[in-house]
Amino acid sequence: RLPPGRRTSYPHAESALEEFVYVLEGTPDAWIDGNLVRLRPGDSVGFPPGTGIAHTFMNNTPIEVRLLVIGEPTNENRIRYPLNATYEAACPERWVDPPDRPLGPHDGRPKVETA
Repeated sequence: RLPPGRRTSYPHAESALEEFVYVLEGTPDAWIDGNLVRLRPGDSVGFPPGTGIAHTFMNNTPIEVRLLVIGEPTNENRIRYPLNATYEAACPERWVDPPDRPLGPHDGRPKVETA
């Protein structure tokens, strides 16, 4: 469940974890490399490991979102937080050599839309 005005995580990319997200209810925004993509029930997004694609999901609507998130963590997995250098520096699982990817203009923070 993703309440209004929340995101699933800091925007991040993973070295060895493949993630798949399926929208059950609501219209979340997928934040992908700094760009927002509005999703609807039945939509899905996959993130292959090692690509450096930074992502998170946010609920910018006033209605709760439900997502099905599938991934199998491994001990080898490393994580990059491209918008949170301080947090990333303290992370023991920090990904030190991710692929260089440009980021779009969105700041990675949810903003609930009002009518």
